[in-house]
Amino acid sequence: MKHYLLYGVSARSLTDARLRIEGVLDVVLAPHHSGYRGGDYFRVGLDDEEHLIVMRNYDDEFEHAWAEHAHATFPFLLYINETDATATHWSARLVDVAVLLRAEEA
Repeated sequence: MKHYLLYGVSARSLTDARLRIEGVLDVVLAPHHSGYRGGDYFRVGLDDEEHLIVMRNYDDEFEHAWAEHAHATFPFLLYINETDATATHWSARLVDVAVLLRAEEA
């Protein structure tokens, strides 16, 4: 069963959010740019396998809208998709960096 997780991240900047996540997860998030993702964002992994995406919650470059309006108190989002690990596993590692907002299974 695959898990799809959404975390809210409070940080001073997108780069600061990336550095904090990289520090606790021991990953390297590469820079990317996409209108769909609201401009600049960071990711590791491919779409058809486990992948992590760190992006701004508010798109002030293209759509001028919230990616996750229900969680507008968080300026940055961490999506963990296609993972075999549970929310409990990821939340333990992210406890000082991010707050679990949504967990789905498929």
